[in-house]
Amino acid sequence: MRTERDGAKQNRRSFEQEKAKEIFEADIDKNREKVAEKKEEKAEKRLIREHK
Repeated sequence: MRTERDGAKQNRRSFEQEKAKEIFEADIDKNREKVAEKKEEKAEKRLIREHK
């Protein structure tokens, strides 16, 4: 039988897991943005090099 205390612990655990998931997803988004920026920089450099 679940007690009120067990329910509170489960809610806390779920909240912490959700928060960790949000942080993890935000980090992934930041990394994707950085990769996109690097690709753009490389494409610009390649374009400049090809038109010299």
